[in-house]
Amino acid sequence: MEGRCCSSMPSSAWSWPAGGCAVWWRARGGEVRGAWPATPSLANQTPWSLLKLLGEDAPPALRRRTQGLPPTWGAFMLYLGLDAAALPPGAAEHHQVVMDLGRPLGEGNSVFLSVSPAADTSRAPWGMRAANLSSHTAVAPWWRLRQLPDGGAAYEARRQRYQEAMLAAAERALPGLRGAVRLQLPATPVTYAHWTARADGMVGGFPQGDLWRARGPRAGLGRQLANLWQVGDSVFPGQSTAGVTLGGMRVARAVLAGWRRG
Repeated sequence: MEGRCCSSMPSSAWSWPAGGCAVWWRARGGEVRGAWPATPSLANQTPWSLLKLLGEDAPPALRRRTQGLPPTWGAFMLYLGLDAAALPPGAAEHHQVVMDLGRPLGEGNSVFLSVSPAADTSRAPWGMRAANLSSHTAVAPWWRLRQLPDGGAAYEARRQRYQEAMLAAAERALPGLRGAVRLQLPATPVTYAHWTARADGMVGGFPQGDLWRARGPRAGLGRQLANLWQVGDSVFPGQSTAGVTLGGMRVARAVLAGWRRG
């Protein structure tokens, strides 16, 4: 098998001529940089982003199926640079903290904290450690606040409240963590939309609560876009590095099996 890897070249549209997919690439200025056939085609996209790429070539059945979908998860993230000497010695590197068992999970009430190993200088300079804090969040409230005519004040206030809540949760696992912070970068669904171009900044995939309603990897239906596959957190088994990896392996096996059959 041969292929081409094109980085920093976001695809602007996919057309679907007979026999396969043509992916159109545009430069920042909007001019077409080129188009290449892609059969089969794998889309690491949310269903809504995939519809946008397909445009008029999106089959009606795929449009209907996507219109009835609820939003996927969003994430509020806090990226920290920590002074290693100010952290409790011998502490575990991964923690799941629930602040109030009587409240729903997410929205800062449940926080996953991961700290890089002290000897890992690929993630933080010597004497420092990198930490990621994450909590599920609904995407819609962030966009409503972002679009208010107050210059972003309400959005910024909510972002600050979430940072404080997550730091408080982290300190239950690692007392004194606030004093170790040397760098603090928050990220909301608005941040993810800007940097990853995912629809509404959704990350984490659909909640997996029912095996009978889980999304499979085939984006097409029947002969409509039969060689178009979805990968990533939007298809079963969904969120997490392990889930996305298993989903990708599943698609790879299916694609290779199709090629072997000719």
